[in-house]
Amino acid sequence: MYTTAYNNIKLVQRALKRIDFDLNKMLSEYKFDFTPYNSGMDRVPCSLAHEFYLKVLQSIHCPNFPFEISKEINPSALESLGVSLLFSESLTAFIQRLEKFSLISSDNSSFQFEQELKRLTFTIFQVKNPTVEAFLQITSVVALDKLIKLAYKSDFSFAKIQLQGNVLSEHRSLYLDYFQCDIEFDAEQTRVYFQQEDLSSGFMLSNELIAHEQDLKSLELVSLLNQGDLISQIKLLITKLLPTGECSREKISSLLNMSSRLVHRRLEKLGITYKQVLEDVRKEQACIYLKQNKSINEISYLLGYTDASNFTRSFRGWYGVPPKEYKS
Repeated sequence: MYTTAYNNIKLVQRALKRIDFDLNKMLSEYKFDFTPYNSGMDRVPCSLAHEFYLKVLQSIHCPNFPFEISKEINPSALESLGVSLLFSESLTAFIQRLEKFSLISSDNSSFQFEQELKRLTFTIFQVKNPTVEAFLQITSVVALDKLIKLAYKSDFSFAKIQLQGNVLSEHRSLYLDYFQCDIEFDAEQTRVYFQQEDLSSGFMLSNELIAHEQDLKSLELVSLLNQGDLISQIKLLITKLLPTGECSREKISSLLNMSSRLVHRRLEKLGITYKQVLEDVRKEQACIYLKQNKSINEISYLLGYTDASNFTRSFRGWYGVPPKEYKS
């Protein structure tokens, strides 16, 4: 069963109040009950969320409603992910974080960043109603646009947008005016394209230490949300235990209450080995620590290497250059 964060429902509800819509009347009329959900991170079944969105859209007849929603968007709704996005080093790092931790917002959508093509593709799963699907597509783009403007610069605009879903011809000018860029309507997939200068530009609030601390919290949250995702659970444990040097498959397996052999078999079915997962974590953490200006000896220790030469050899294998050259 796909789920979405209750914060997404609250976002729509606040936008409805902004346009003076009688929300309580609609909730009562259609018997929507959101009282079981208290925290913004509580998970709401997507079937319920989509039914709610459909009734909203049928009731308001407001073509610019996604733009009203944008006025309510705040990074705090994404908790640790929102903080790490704000403190990202660059727009590229921002997008990579969003791609990696999108599950925090909803597990029926995903993002695929193709850096060489300078584009981000949105995919939404199992939406039965085309009106709701089009609404989710455009609100995803609106939300991304607002978050980038908050974290990067207020006059940001995409290089181009490809928008899936039917947008009536008489409403298209609203989208063109809002985004101030070329928009391809009725596209096969929803994609946004970026200018290279934006992707490489640094963020004013850039702080990799804070961003990394929040990444660990996001990784833990993703692991809790998707406990069936063995790789996420293993990565979380490895990240925490790397500095201790106790990151063997046997140690991680025992913390998962599984045998080492069972972990091996399950990873094998997923097409990956424990050694590859460990290497992936080390690769990611090495770059983060270099950006924090940690010494090679300190990074070697934090990544569980016995000495700096072993770390340097591994790093050269990952990136083709030693860490000192990569850093410069």
